[in-house]
Amino acid sequence: MPLSSSLANRNNSTPFTAVVIPESILKGKIPIKVANQTAAISNLAAFGNFLPTATYNEHFTVNVEGATNTFWEIIKAPVTFKKQIGLSGN
Repeated sequence: MPLSSSLANRNNSTPFTAVVIPESILKGKIPIKVANQTAAISNLAAFGNFLPTATYNEHFTVNVEGATNTFWEIIKAPVTFKKQIGLSGN
């Protein structure tokens, strides 16, 4: 099941957009790619606060939040995550 996650500025919990993380079969540590997506800006004021951080810093951090269900054989369990991810402006 794909995971819809919201992005927010590190210093502000108001999300400004959402991206979809594709369905993955996880076994141990694996990289997850989020690429080639057009994401609508859902909160222009929050995005306006975030934009200078992403534009004028070589490295910056975003808050990522989301929820989904995990499946292990016949067991289904809800999972919620909140993570800070460092990104490069270059």
